[in-house]
Amino acid sequence: MSGTCLALAEKKHNCIQREGALQVMLAKMWPFGSSNVAGPSNSDLYRDLRTKDEQLQSKDYELKELLRAKEEQLKAKDAELKELLRAKEGQLERKDAQLERKDEQLERKDADWKKQCASKERIMKELNEVSILLIKANDIVLGLRERRNVRGALEYIAGDLIDGRGGVQNKLDLLADDAEFMEAVQAIAHKQNLRLLDVKRCLKGLYHTYSKTMHGSEAVVTVRVTAMSAETEVAVLMALFDKYGIAYDLQRDA
Repeated sequence: MSGTCLALAEKKHNCIQREGALQVMLAKMWPFGSSNVAGPSNSDLYRDLRTKDEQLQSKDYELKELLRAKEEQLKAKDAELKELLRAKEGQLERKDAQLERKDEQLERKDADWKKQCASKERIMKELNEVSILLIKANDIVLGLRERRNVRGALEYIAGDLIDGRGGVQNKLDLLADDAEFMEAVQAIAHKQNLRLLDVKRCLKGLYHTYSKTMHGSEAVVTVRVTAMSAETEVAVLMALFDKYGIAYDLQRDA
């Protein structure tokens, strides 16, 4: 019951208590059958009491009606709140279902991602193994041909690993249109603070420059960086040997 209803009930109780006190007081002031004290007649007292009783009954009825109206309001409000609560519970259930579906999707995506990562790792491992085998195979070929040097490596790349017609330099020139190779050249040029245009120019005369070098076979192809050699030429050689799996050693003069 709300605070308003409690206050009305308390008010009714107080009225009843006051009426009872009034009747007691009237009985003491004008006791029936007393001839010593002048007072109203019995009929007057009865009429007054009846009037008071009618007033109390009217007030009691008003209070009951007010209480009934308040109870109806409370019931309506309670029904409204219950309906709102049911609607909220329905919304929460739908949200929970959506979250569960999202969790399932995330779990599937996570599982797929892990599979892809595992697959990529396996592929990278296999490619690395193939790359190592290729480097070893190329090194064996150069050694058997007694051409394990810069010039011999350039002739081997142009003759055996690059498709096309023409001489060694003509085939090396084709690499200018190889996006993957030029990307590697650009990375090396950037790392060594070289202008990309200067590095590209060196590709045109690369074989002419190194065809003058030794013809014997070394323990490993050695790229020597001296005061007479250009850093741009060395950068092209590094990108070229990395692309075609040629093992090499880089030596710089002290």
